[in-house]
Amino acid sequence: MRYGQDLRLLIVGGGIAGLTLAAALEQRGIGAEIVERAHGYGGVGYALSLWPAGLNVLNSLGLRAHLAGLGVRPDMYQAIDQRGRTLLEANFGSFASQYGDNFYISRASLVDALRAAVSIPVAFGRSITHLHQAGDTVAVTFNDGSTGEYDAVLGADGLGSETRRLVFGDLPFAWHGVTGWAFWTNIDIGRDTREVYGRGLYMGFFPSRGRPCCFAAAASPRSATDDPATRRAHLESLFSSFPDWARSALATCTDPSIWHDDFLDIRLPRWTQGRVALVGDAAHAILPSAGVGASLAIESAYVLADELSRTSSIRIPEALLRYEHRRRARVDGVQSQSRQLMWMIRPRNPLAVGIRNAVMRAVSPARFLSMFEPLMDSAI
Repeated sequence: MRYGQDLRLLIVGGGIAGLTLAAALEQRGIGAEIVERAHGYGGVGYALSLWPAGLNVLNSLGLRAHLAGLGVRPDMYQAIDQRGRTLLEANFGSFASQYGDNFYISRASLVDALRAAVSIPVAFGRSITHLHQAGDTVAVTFNDGSTGEYDAVLGADGLGSETRRLVFGDLPFAWHGVTGWAFWTNIDIGRDTREVYGRGLYMGFFPSRGRPCCFAAAASPRSATDDPATRRAHLESLFSSFPDWARSALATCTDPSIWHDDFLDIRLPRWTQGRVALVGDAAHAILPSAGVGASLAIESAYVLADELSRTSSIRIPEALLRYEHRRRARVDGVQSQSRQLMWMIRPRNPLAVGIRNAVMRAVSPARFLSMFEPLMDSAI
C-alpha cells in the first residue's frame, strides 16, 4: 500500500487542467509523470476568462498576483445589434467586486505561469496508445512502444481525449449549430467587453494585455467548408453588415492564420472508471458561450488532487468517485447554461432576431448580471 509521494500517477495532457493538477499534487508532496502529445506549446490559444473560484485555486498555488499582472479586469459590458444600436449595457466591474476578481488573460500566459509552478518535466511528443486495468495497477503503452504501470491514470487531454476513447469508447460530441473563429486584433476597446449580434452572426471582443481578442461565430451546418487560404476574405464578406469598427478587427488581425472550429461539447454519464479519471475538457468540455471552461478545469483539477492526497493506492477508485461527486452538479449546471446561451447566436429568421433583440433590450442590467452569479459565487 502506498501513500502520498509514493503514489505512481500518470497525467495525460500538459494543458491547463494537467498542469493545475500537477501543481496541486506537488504542493501536497505528490509527484506525477506528465505526457503531452504536442511537441511544444508555442503560444497556442487566445483570450480566456478566469472566474473567482478558479482564481482562488491559482491563489493557493501562489500564482494569483503574478497572473493579475498579466490579465485585464473587465469594466463595462455592451451588446449591440449589427446596425450598431445598443441592446444592453452593464457595469461588469462593479458586479464582480461583490464576488472577487475575474479577468481575461491569454491562454499562453496562463500555461506559462502554470508550467513555472510545476517542477515536474512535461514529456512532449508522448501519448498513450493502450491501457489495461488489472488488480491495483493500470498498465499503459505509449506511442514510442514503451510501457509503464501506475496506481492511477488521469486524463487531462482535452476535447479529443485519447484517454476517454480508450476507457469509454468513441462517444459522440454534441453539435449546437454554430461554428466559430478566433484571432488577435489591434482595435481599441479599452477594458470593455463588446458583443455584436446579427442574423445568425456574432462577434465578441474581449480585452487582454497588449491586444484584444475577437471571437466570431455563425449559425452553420456542421463541418461546413472553411478554407484557411480564403478564411479572412470569407469572414469579411460574412460580417459585411456589421459596424465599421467591428469589421476593422479583421483588417487589423495580427494572426498569420485565423483559428476555426465548430462549437461542440460532450456530457459523459461518468468521468471515472476504476483507476482512470478524466478532468477538464476530457471530462466536461464546455461551449465557449459561457466563457468558463478554463476556470472549471482548474477547479476540477484541484479537487482531484485533493482527493488523491487523502487516499492510499488501494483506495484510489473510491477517491476518484468522490472527486466526481464533488464536481458533478456545478459542472453539469454550467454546461447547461452554456447550451442555453446559444439561442442568442443561432436566430436567422428576422422575426426570431427581432424577438431576441427585444428580449435583450428589456432585460435590466441587474437581471443580466444575475445570470453570472452561478459562475461567480460557487465554492469548490
